[in-house]
Amino acid sequence: MTNEQVRQGFTEVYNEFWNRYKNHAPSRDSEEWERIRTWSVVLQKKYPFLKETVIQLELELDRRMRKKLSETERYQGTDSGSGHSPHGPGWHGG
Repeated sequence: MTNEQVRQGFTEVYNEFWNRYKNHAPSRDSEEWERIRTWSVVLQKKYPFLKETVIQLELELDRRMRKKLSETERYQGTDSGSGHSPHGPGWHGG
């Protein structure tokens, strides 16, 4: 492995993959999520020395997507009858 290969790996994994999705995790049933999965597999094969990093980044995107989905459901009042207000405990409107 050369210095250039290492540079290219980090550039593609961080600058291109991570920065593209870190603040925008699409839903799992979207075509964009499938593109993330495909790109993740390609990166793991292309840069085996970054395989675990790519896996962890994908898992983090999944956690962020789930958190966003959960917050959206709570805000919309579809949180499976949990009884929690999207505005926090004790909020009574107004």
